[in-house]
Amino acid sequence: MTSEPDDGAAALAGTPYRFVALLGEGGMGTVLEAEHVGLAQRVVVKLLRADLALRGDLADRMRVEAQALARLSHPNLVRVSDFGTTATGRAYLAMERLQGRSLAAELARRRPVPVAQAVSLVTQALAGLEAAHQAGLVHRDVKPENLFLCDDGTLKVLDFGVAKVVDEAALSGLVRPRFSTHEGGMVGTPQFAAPEQLEGGRVTPATDVYATGLVLYELIAGSHPFARHKTADAIYHAQLVEMPPAPSAVAPQLVPPEVDRAILRAIAKRPEDRFESASEFARALAQGPIADSRALPTLASARPSATPTLESVAASESIPTLAQPTERLDAQKGTELPTVAMAATPAPVPSEGLGVLCLLAGVVTALWKLASAFAALPELWDPLGFIANIRGSVAPSTVEDVALLSRAAAAATLLDSLTLMLVGAVFVVVGVVLMRKGPRGPRLALRATTIALVVVGLSVLLNLAVVLPLRGALVDQVPGLPGALPGLEALGLAVGVALVVGLSALEIGFLLVVRTWAKRLCN
Repeated sequence: MTSEPDDGAAALAGTPYRFVALLGEGGMGTVLEAEHVGLAQRVVVKLLRADLALRGDLADRMRVEAQALARLSHPNLVRVSDFGTTATGRAYLAMERLQGRSLAAELARRRPVPVAQAVSLVTQALAGLEAAHQAGLVHRDVKPENLFLCDDGTLKVLDFGVAKVVDEAALSGLVRPRFSTHEGGMVGTPQFAAPEQLEGGRVTPATDVYATGLVLYELIAGSHPFARHKTADAIYHAQLVEMPPAPSAVAPQLVPPEVDRAILRAIAKRPEDRFESASEFARALAQGPIADSRALPTLASARPSATPTLESVAASESIPTLAQPTERLDAQKGTELPTVAMAATPAPVPSEGLGVLCLLAGVVTALWKLASAFAALPELWDPLGFIANIRGSVAPSTVEDVALLSRAAAAATLLDSLTLMLVGAVFVVVGVVLMRKGPRGPRLALRATTIALVVVGLSVLLNLAVVLPLRGALVDQVPGLPGALPGLEALGLAVGVALVVGLSALEIGFLLVVRTWAKRLCN
């Protein structure tokens, strides 16, 4: 299907809606922006694909989704207002027109999300899921693409197209699904599917808890815990047997222990080890303080997308394969979800500025020490020739001593230069990562400064204990010989010590500034 208006108008023939724009297409259907002809109200219409119009099971699934969501009416669930079929027999449902972007788009734009904000968003998702669970539905496809962040900061759960009816009694008054389900199939997205879901077992609210735990993990850590797995087999294996590290071990920000524990329990492999309900998960997240008090501005104030769409609805759709067996679930009635208060926070410390500083310092250090290394090579290779070029011939009685002292001083200088040159190269890499807003940039900068401080300390010791004494002894053997440091012969060892200590103090001061800046970014 194309985005031409006449195609959209033809697709909506026989409905009370007028085509406005194409929002997206997915594996199961097409998402259009439309206007109700009689009410002049803008809505989003999800339309079953033309080549799937004869699939009665898919039309039935869309009907159940429309009926259930129309009945729920929860602030964290997308509101459905209509269901029907077009003149060509294609099933459709109409829902409220949302302004904003998917959580996947938000995550791609500013990952990771500060802990307090991530917990607040996921708590909203859990509120919507709890309402669905109490109505007898398990979503089965909770992922960032199916969570929509409105411009006012409200988060809504979308796309119940593959939801499982687990409590038909809770759906009393609705037309029952006409197509029975059977055991052994997998519906959903493997990256967020619970182990029992992948194995075609019984799904319960704990299945959605697992997926929501993975969503919160990715928001806080900046990446999915199984992102390194690229093949379907590897993802399936990881979901079944691999327990990821705690978010605090990989996140580029401080994660409170309460949040760590809640996430790890939510993504436990066995359903009985997880929270039994979405509300229980939310209560666990609300326990204890949220340590990320220096979070970024609230998502409600974040810059909205230039053209707000519901593309995530279509992009995330998939054609279901086999459904799960119907099981009775004793829903927890009357449970209220806690909320997470968002404190006013100062503006964030930009990582780009630190990245530029690290990049420039790394380039200058690397080039400076590379030049020093090249300068030391001739003296190391032919010390007598090197000295003869700058001073003249050496007395025969001192040839061996001069050669030994000169070669030793050059070797120590070369070692010092190469080590600091590597440190400079590391800071170039750190600078690039920070400028690209890599999620691990601040922690990488902290580790780099720790190593660099040790290296600079060793460099000071090497120069004071080895290089300067060797140069002083060399000057004594060859009077008038210029040392590595200007004025060494005339003013003595004190000038050399002062220069080494002064330059090292500047390097240490720079490293401490970088370290302080990186700590602020981590927090």
